Amino acid sequence: MGEWKKTSCTLCACTCGLEVQVENNRIVRVRGDKSNPKTMGYVCRKGRSIKYFQHQKDRNLYPMKRVGDQFIQISWDQALTEIGERLKAILDEYGPRAFACQGLGGFLGALHTVMAKQFMGCTGSQLHYRALAAELTGFYWSCGSMLGNQTFSLVSDEENSDVMIVSGWNPYVTHQTTRGKMVVKEFATNPDKCLIVIDPRRSETAQMADIHLAIRPGTDALFWKAMIALVLQKGWIDKEYIKMRISDFETILPWFENVDVREYCRTCMLDYEDVCRVARMALERKTGTHSDLGVICGRHSTLATHLQNIFMALTGNLLVEGGQVFSQGIVASANTNVNDPKFWHSTVTDIPQIIGLLPPAVLAEEIDNEHPERIRALFCVNSNPVHSVVDTTATVKALERLDLLVTMDCALTETARMSDYILPNTTGYECWEMPSFGMVYPGIFTQLRQPVLEPEGEILDTTEIWLRLMEKMGYLPQLPPFLYEAAKGPREEYKKALAEYLKEHPEVAPRKLAVIARTLGAVLGAPSKAVVWALLQTKNQNFKRACARAGFAEGEQQMEQLFEALLAHPEGMLAGYMDTDELMDLLETEDKKIHLYAQEMEDWVYELTPEREEEQLNNAEFPLVLVAGRHMEGVINHTMRGPEWIRAKGDLCTVTIHPADAERLGIREGQSARVITNKGSVELPAHIGRETRRGSVIIPHGFGFCYDGVVRGVNINVLTDAAHRDRFAATPFHRYVPCRVEVV
Repeated sequence: MGEWKKTSCTLCACTCGLEVQVENNRIVRVRGDKSNPKTMGYVCRKGRSIKYFQHQKDRNLYPMKRVGDQFIQISWDQALTEIGERLKAILDEYGPRAFACQGLGGFLGALHTVMAKQFMGCTGSQLHYRALAAELTGFYWSCGSMLGNQTFSLVSDEENSDVMIVSGWNPYVTHQTTRGKMVVKEFATNPDKCLIVIDPRRSETAQMADIHLAIRPGTDALFWKAMIALVLQKGWIDKEYIKMRISDFETILPWFENVDVREYCRTCMLDYEDVCRVARMALERKTGTHSDLGVICGRHSTLATHLQNIFMALTGNLLVEGGQVFSQGIVASANTNVNDPKFWHSTVTDIPQIIGLLPPAVLAEEIDNEHPERIRALFCVNSNPVHSVVDTTATVKALERLDLLVTMDCALTETARMSDYILPNTTGYECWEMPSFGMVYPGIFTQLRQPVLEPEGEILDTTEIWLRLMEKMGYLPQLPPFLYEAAKGPREEYKKALAEYLKEHPEVAPRKLAVIARTLGAVLGAPSKAVVWALLQTKNQNFKRACARAGFAEGEQQMEQLFEALLAHPEGMLAGYMDTDELMDLLETEDKKIHLYAQEMEDWVYELTPEREEEQLNNAEFPLVLVAGRHMEGVINHTMRGPEWIRAKGDLCTVTIHPADAERLGIREGQSARVITNKGSVELPAHIGRETRRGSVIIPHGFGFCYDGVVRGVNINVLTDAAHRDRFAATPFHRYVPCRVEVV
């Protein structure tokens, strides 16, 4: 029997704790880790199937270089030397805006992202495009606008909530919250709790809800504007809370004057009395909310989430027990003020950085143009934009214009096949890494994931790849022997030696993390372990107080104790506890109060009326709405390319059509149908089902990949349009794609 080892899932933001059985350097069995304090043995079907992700037929094992239309195997030294030379030439001629990264981080781990940021800083570039910015940056901006820091991302205190409002989210299937199925069952079956679902689709979660508001697709922002107007008109607001915690209540009142709530409800196709029930409940009971892709990848994404946050504040559910709260972590995102010129906007499309990220929806436009500073070199790391970024046709055309395309990935993806160089990197099971998301409250969960497998071939840790590239390009000089020697002794002495070196070489100071990764990492056995130690040295007093509540006494040795504890607990641990009563004190607004007014939203709010929405929602050429990319337990993104793990009868890649629409169109179950948008068309089998709303059709994501010479299903991004995106954060409208359907 093989050895059981502790790790975590890398397939979604929940990063559930796992135990894997390893035989002959292969994962043969997977089970939930009951010792993981976050998930306590819970794991979904995807997590139990990670052996199929790890052991793929198209795994990259060696550095490869494109020569003509073929790839040849080369050495790491040759690959990094040539990449460094070509990138340096591009930077010298066109400047730092000519270089960008796509991907990084995510569920595979955050530590290599830290080193990637060090590398990008050396080049002078700030152009980091990532999938997170295809979904949540509008939400992060709203949190920053209200609380003073974009990293204060609001989550629900589910343990203490009486009511959960779920908007555009199906947690029973898609999770995105710890122990998703268990949470849904608790709210659905506990008579003291209430589950409210706002979703056009009668999803698995909606079927369990106490109240299901089957909202008209695309009207989420209109709904939340109506909810705010309703509570203001009825007086269903927490006046004492507003007086004590909100600084600009009076300023936003004109936004919601003269709102005919009944008319707004009619446009949203919702019953007025049901809407009143939900609004009143939010005032009277501890209420949390969670919006997901149905809203944040729909029309008015940023505005909808901002209005939702305003509603929660007015009903007294922001930064209180059982409401919306925020936590801290070891690896923090950037707080990038959209109005501060030191933080770049995208060059051509003028989209602001939010939490240090730019949206992939504008990447093709930033490459395929005639601007003198257009992107000419792109590194794709754990990312497959050819398949996963909106508008596949435009993306492919743009990538073909690059002077240099480098892919770091474990799989031979569609993007890798277009690249000049392919660099094989580790999965989350072959290196020391730390997941980006903790997703618990009030505990601060963290896990230093240890390697459970040995890398095969010439695969390298992604952090090591960045370090070697920095050395090749001269960004990281040859470091003195005394630093390596100091790293072998007490770390207090190492700190002194490091400070001495950086004082004598101030030009290296911006690359301090890389210096630590290389020197201390040599002693610890992995550069990523040294990165964790370095990050702990930078934590503020707020984080340290939280750690003290978990038993790590404040003092000079506190972070050292935490670091050693992380090494000793591969199952993960609670590194600290938040205090809800202190959250207001942590705000970074000037007056330490919540700010509801945002100038960026003002005109948008006024424009949002039933009349304007009706004009925009009715489309004669494309009368149906495509939900592009429904999440299912049996499919996933490019990291799970092989179909072996899907044990299902029939074809999962179908277009789901409501029976009434199918009858009108003359479409039968299993019949081939053509789905057409302004960008293209696909043909696939039809499924007739009432789980979709009349007027909407659904195609899941996770198909259309070429794996082992076979393409299975269709790539939905052939149908999506990058121009259909949020006006502020450029989030694509994946959940609202106008289309029509025809019989083939």
